[in-house]
Amino acid sequence: RLASCLTCRLMLLLTNLWTPPLKLRSTTFDNISNVSCPVTHIKLYSQTIMSGQKTQFLKDGFGDILWLDIVNSKHYDGFGNFTDHLQDTVWLTTLLAHYQLGSISPTPLPRELLDLRQWLRHIAQTIAQNVPLTQEDIDILNDYLAEPGVRHFRYAPEQESQILIKPVQLNWRWVYAETAVSLANMLNPKQQKRIKICPNPGCNWAFFDTTRGNNRRWCNDLTCGNRDKVRRYRRRQNTQ
Repeated sequence: RLASCLTCRLMLLLTNLWTPPLKLRSTTFDNISNVSCPVTHIKLYSQTIMSGQKTQFLKDGFGDILWLDIVNSKHYDGFGNFTDHLQDTVWLTTLLAHYQLGSISPTPLPRELLDLRQWLRHIAQTIAQNVPLTQEDIDILNDYLAEPGVRHFRYAPEQESQILIKPVQLNWRWVYAETAVSLANMLNPKQQKRIKICPNPGCNWAFFDTTRGNNRRWCNDLTCGNRDKVRRYRRRQNTQ
């Protein structure tokens, strides 16, 4: 409501004061108090847009594990066609906001972020093949983890207290470090065996298998799984 927005009310008053004399009309705070505030509408519209972007982000399968999201940002459709989400400033902004990595400008896109994605894809493939990481890979991981941070203790009397690590400088190096942390936290035998890559050559989605028996093969049984069944059925028909 404009009644609660002094700036908007003053703007309307000034607009009337600059109206030509023949069109000048009396304007008071009382008779404009029921006019909707444009600033409020802009904020609500922006919130709606951001909510829609986050919904699509999650619907596309992102939002669970940071380093896997970076790997899958080169998003294949199952037929070999891909979308590079890192080139999409809206997607990249949504990613940073979802993981609470701060307000970092997504443009220009740093080349090192593309290099990081390529290296993370290599790591995902290595783990999925049950091959140990090399010392070179460990050294690269430690280089990313070396970004300095400051520890803060958050005390909450009625909740569990937390120790938070905040960046000394909020920049892309901090994003790389947090991505490396999300990878390092999964480098243990129980979790590594659940990191898999969809075997559909037109997909290659990297995912974490959350099934009880760790028996998930496809990124999605309804898409890549069904396509494989169709391919195998057609091959059998052709050989008969």
